[in-house]
Amino acid sequence: MQILLIGVGWILAFVFSLLFVFTNTIVYNADNQICQVPFRLSFLILCTPWFVYVIPVNLVIFIYMKLVRFVREMSEHVTPAHTLTRAQRDIKIVRRIVILTHILFVSGFLMTLLFVLSLANVAPKYHFRFGFLFVDASILFVMIALYQFTDPLKNFVRKTILRQRTMVVSALQ
Repeated sequence: MQILLIGVGWILAFVFSLLFVFTNTIVYNADNQICQVPFRLSFLILCTPWFVYVIPVNLVIFIYMKLVRFVREMSEHVTPAHTLTRAQRDIKIVRRIVILTHILFVSGFLMTLLFVLSLANVAPKYHFRFGFLFVDASILFVMIALYQFTDPLKNFVRKTILRQRTMVVSALQ
């Protein structure tokens, strides 16, 4: 099921980007020095945040809520311990995914705000650069969160740092 959803996501992303290419909506923006789709009121521009941002985040939150409800109902009934433990582990994994999507959601808010302002022609001159700065910062926060969530990565980094500190250099005679 996951492979099917990933495949459908890739196909939709490819087809959606081709719509911009074939309708000649990509232009060079001299202020931001980038080729981009100008933010103006059009169907494709209004659909983009929904397909890229709103629908995926809401689907993750919906799945998390359903999973939490399922585990709570499971814990009220008599169930084998390994089934309940596995379900609680699944909730922990999905909780981490929800935290990551919330980081991206909050950090993407500025880009969305700049998008809305540009529809009303009151966006700052370098709006895309500001938005891209916040998107880059969100990637940093996601990397920090992934480091906190991934125990093998933490152990590897700790071993690497400790190994570098304890290296002994022999004296040349």
